[in-house]
Amino acid sequence: MANTHIDSPAVDYRFTLANERTYLAWIRTAMAFLAGGVAVVHLMPETMGANLGPAVGIPLFLLAIGISCSSLRRWRLNNEAIERNGELPKTSMVLTVAVVITGLGLAGLAVMIFTSVTHV
Repeated sequence: MANTHIDSPAVDYRFTLANERTYLAWIRTAMAFLAGGVAVVHLMPETMGANLGPAVGIPLFLLAIGISCSSLRRWRLNNEAIERNGELPKTSMVLTVAVVITGLGLAGLAVMIFTSVTHV
């Protein structure tokens, strides 16, 4: 009886492990956003506004949840593509994270400038 595995190429474990490392990096990023959200909500001085902490923290929580869910889906789709020796699927995760962080950064900068001008 012929061995059918000889004719089919084996999955390169380096790609599988690289995919897993990328997934874990996204999970660490999500955890950092969760920690940042908790810090902002609990440590933002009330002198800057009582609702400012949640206004900045909640988007960080939502971004963390989105990254966590998207990274699992991305890991699974990449793994399937690696197993069938296909093309890796495209993702908008990097762009989404960059846009949200840029928006939050600009909003935070605007708040800092506004509060420093009004307290002078």
